[in-house]
Amino acid sequence: MKIKAFFRLLLCSAALILFAACTTGDEDEVPVIDPVSTTFMGDLVIDQNDGTTYTDKDAKISVNYDTENGTATMIFYQVKFAERMPIRLDMTVSGVSYTVNSSNITIAGNNIVPYAMGGPFVDYTITNLSGTVTGEDMTFTMKCGPYPVSFKGKAF
Repeated sequence: MKIKAFFRLLLCSAALILFAACTTGDEDEVPVIDPVSTTFMGDLVIDQNDGTTYTDKDAKISVNYDTENGTATMIFYQVKFAERMPIRLDMTVSGVSYTVNSSNITIAGNNIVPYAMGGPFVDYTITNLSGTVTGEDMTFTMKCGPYPVSFKGKAF
């Protein structure tokens, strides 16, 4: 009888050890950043193609994600691209592709016609858009027409 009880205890112990060793696999999965629409504020630097740059300090740019079609829209609020530009304007860049991974969201786009002042700005087509968005930071570079542009900002 003692041997039977010992084997039962041994079997129960082995079952508990196996149960404790099993995992659901959740802890092996890499967490993924959620594409949450965010507004960033930072410096928008525009190469004037004459050896000088213009910096629009405290530029405000939102990134809004459409998770159903996998694209984002960037909205530039009241920006200037040159000192001599007579007004500030809102500019919308739609159809930006994005990829989500564990540490950031990568944005990209090419040949996107931005909209501003009620219509398309074909002369300022966005090319070579490439950037990174995290929960707190956004950086990107692009060409707006013939002008190289860069941005580095923080969520606010």
